[in-house]
Amino acid sequence: MNVSVDTLEPLYRQELEKQFENGLNPIDGVVDVLNELDEKGIDYCVVSNSPMDKILQMLELTGLKERFTSCCFSAFDANSWKPDPDLLRYAAMNMGYAIHECIYVDDTLKGVQAGVGADIQTFYFRAEVEEVDSDNAQAVSISDIRQIVEYCL
Repeated sequence: MNVSVDTLEPLYRQELEKQFENGLNPIDGVVDVLNELDEKGIDYCVVSNSPMDKILQMLELTGLKERFTSCCFSAFDANSWKPDPDLLRYAAMNMGYAIHECIYVDDTLKGVQAGVGADIQTFYFRAEVEEVDSDNAQAVSISDIRQIVEYCL
């Protein structure tokens, strides 16, 4: 059976939204990391290829929206999408930091490429495996988000 993209895309988006609403949870340990960053007065943000409304919806569903009230950056606003490093430079500049003052965590290869391309200390987060071999030697692979604290604080 052939189905047009115009028919399939809305169905896909509806199903994806249902999946998000029924099962989107924060990454195990992320609240601990955010609490530690807050305690130390360290700023953090979300940088995503998604549109802002989707970023905010995902943060709302995970109970993290209040943590990121004014520090979400969408590729749609920057007109730059990962793996282009300009999106990360845009976020750092808007947060008031130079690239060398930042770290970047991503769970996708495109994101890791953006971090490395922006010359930011980059962490490749892959929770689904115990030991992580990085696909990019310039990124540090981690399998538990709490490892960020070990590396950076």
